Amino acid sequence: MNHQVIPRTGRVFGYLVAIVVNLIGWVIVNNLLNWNVPFVTDRLIECLWAINLSIAVSLVCQMILVFYDPLWLRHLLQVVMSSFALISLVVFYRVFPLDSGSEAWNQIVRLGLGIVLIILPLAILIEFIRAVRALLDTSEWTAAGEKR
Repeated sequence: MNHQVIPRTGRVFGYLVAIVVNLIGWVIVNNLLNWNVPFVTDRLIECLWAINLSIAVSLVCQMILVFYDPLWLRHLLQVVMSSFALISLVVFYRVFPLDSGSEAWNQIVRLGLGIVLIILPLAILIEFIRAVRALLDTSEWTAAGEKR
C-alpha cells in the first residue's frame, strides 16, 4: 500500500490508536502475575524489562509521528520499533514464561515464536530499505531543498 495515499488526519488517528493500544498492553502485561493467569509463570518477571522497553520505544515513536510523519521517518521509526520488538521477542523466547500444562502446546507456541523470530528481521531490513529509498526520493524534496 502506498503510505502517501492515507490523509494525514487518518495517519494521526492511527498513531493515537496505537498509543492507546500500547498503554493498554503495558497495563495488561505488567499485571498478568497479579491476576494469576494460569498459563503465565513467575518467569515473566525476567522478560518484563524487555517488554516494557519495547512498549516505551513504541510509545515514543508513535508520539513523534503524531507531530511529524514524513514517509522516510515513518519507515525509520518502524525499524526502531521492530528492532526493540525483536529484542523483546528474543528475551521472551529464551525465558519462555508460559506453561500451558501440555508440552505439545508449549512446543507449538515456541514454534510460532521461532517463525516470528525469522520473519521480523526480514521486515526490519525491508523497512530500512524503504526508509533509505524514501529519503533519497527527490520528489519528496521542496523547492527550498528541504525534505518534506
